[in-house]
Amino acid sequence: MANSPKNTIVEDNAPIREMYKLKLIAKGYDVSTANNGTSALQVLEHEKPDLILLDIKLPNLPGNEVLKRVRDTD
Repeated sequence: MANSPKNTIVEDNAPIREMYKLKLIAKGYDVSTANNGTSALQVLEHEKPDLILLDIKLPNLPGNEVLKRVRDTD
């Protein structure tokens, strides 16, 4: 799909992360992933997703802190 909507999944549970990723790819979405809050911020520096699926309980940096930092950069 040309210009597919971009999604970023931030989830520390690998099976759940992969399930969401596969379902979104099957629907034609472009998907990036991160497995913790720190790597989420690194991914989001380069990716400008249309949607972020963000787990709140994450290792390294909780999801609510990731959300705060993302909001502060926009």
